[in-house]
Amino acid sequence: MSKSEGKNDIAWEKLFEEDQLISRIEAEGEFIIDSKRINKVREARLMTKFDSREDLPRIFKENKLAILPISRGSYKVGKFDIFHNFEDYDTPKRTDRIQEKQFPSFIETIDPNLIKTEPTAIYCANLCSILSSFTGSEQLHSTISGRMGSGDFDFQIQESNKLFDFEVRGSQIEIDAGYESHDSVYLVEAKNTLSRDFVVRQLYYPYRTWLDRITTKEIRNIYLTYSNGIFYIREYMFEDIHNPMSIKLLNSSRYSIITKELTVEYLKELLNKNLPKLDSQEAPFPQADDFNKVVNLCEELAKRYSSSLSEDSDENSGNVLHKKEIAEIYDFAGRQADYYANAAKYLGLVSIDNGYVSLTKLGLEVIQLPLTTKQIKFAELILSSKPFAKVLDFYIKNAGILSIEDVQSIVEACKIQNLNSETDTFKRRCLTVKSWVEWIFTQVKES
Repeated sequence: MSKSEGKNDIAWEKLFEEDQLISRIEAEGEFIIDSKRINKVREARLMTKFDSREDLPRIFKENKLAILPISRGSYKVGKFDIFHNFEDYDTPKRTDRIQEKQFPSFIETIDPNLIKTEPTAIYCANLCSILSSFTGSEQLHSTISGRMGSGDFDFQIQESNKLFDFEVRGSQIEIDAGYESHDSVYLVEAKNTLSRDFVVRQLYYPYRTWLDRITTKEIRNIYLTYSNGIFYIREYMFEDIHNPMSIKLLNSSRYSIITKELTVEYLKELLNKNLPKLDSQEAPFPQADDFNKVVNLCEELAKRYSSSLSEDSDENSGNVLHKKEIAEIYDFAGRQADYYANAAKYLGLVSIDNGYVSLTKLGLEVIQLPLTTKQIKFAELILSSKPFAKVLDFYIKNAGILSIEDVQSIVEACKIQNLNSETDTFKRRCLTVKSWVEWIFTQVKES
């Protein structure tokens, strides 16, 4: 078993071999399997929950398969697609402003700077009026959550050479949160990772279930993602209620409730400090423009570390991701995965051993800090690199005006080893410097 091969991979490969399932797929394009059969090799609930393409077992990926529940104890597996890419996944290309919301000062049971779970993210989104602002509803009443039966409904998925028919009869669904206004019911799915895609079932099954139960109000589907202080809210609809892959994005926005403590004055103090220099790190100079994804990579590793401590987890998952897995999570080319892993390594947050990326002691300590403290620590680490510090100093002195030509001139003067100013690589890495410095200023408390 390879280091990146988990229990689900092993168990599904055993099932496919023992039941000759590949032959059935080749002959029929699909098969139905029940939980009793799955339980003989591993617990079905651990074998059938895949939130994104990256989560699929290896044999599913190799044969372009997906799985959907059709009853409380049975599943259909076939060559159909049930994942949807986030249209606005690449946040650096977005032009919408991040809207800031205030956290109620009288709330003491939730620390908005220490959001570690999806339920807490939902509570905060509701308390700060993020959900009501996004939906345009003045009053939202919490009415639905938890596991329940789906009821009965049918749907189809059309692939190039086959029409797949599904008859769902009492499958178990789980709704993270549901809210009701005078004219609508909002079903909320929440995640705390920046994956490239999501399984449509998470929205479609609850939608079809409540569509049959609610006759006077519109059912609206909300997907909430939280990472590193930012709430990404998206609303989806289904153009054809009998086709989950007719899903369409209606609207999306970003919100923040960070209680910002990082100030320009503190940044100036950092520039005058003798911070430990990062230029000696055994990693190339960073070429990873989206610093939020550098942070989220560390969050993913921290989640792997935490889940490895539970008895349900894969014993070999641990605090480790292979670069190939990073590429799958973020829909990167292999080269991009290498860039982002090395960017985190440059800051001392991860180590890389034979393609496997793991959090260092420093990385684990930083990622577990409260949000405001964590953002300050990230700024400190970035400014421990001379080129970043010099560019930030220029940025402050020039009132936030910073061109790529300014950055190139400053970085070139720093004479970084193995960074030739005549190459295209130099220009791309200067873009990273500019992007990270601008990211620092998104964390600065407004005066």
